[in-house]
Amino acid sequence: MPSLPSIRPVEEASGLPVLSAATATAYRILAEPGLPTVVPGAGSLLSRRIGA
Repeated sequence: MPSLPSIRPVEEASGLPVLSAATATAYRILAEPGLPTVVPGAGSLLSRRIGA
């Protein structure tokens, strides 16, 4: 995920959750079969700081 390193700094600078197609897709791939969707350092969606 080339965008992954940029997500956390942009979230911290803006104070807003930041999504990318890659993080949204990863979330869905994990959530669909009921797997844990927490990925440390991968932004708000994958750290459960925002609801999906």
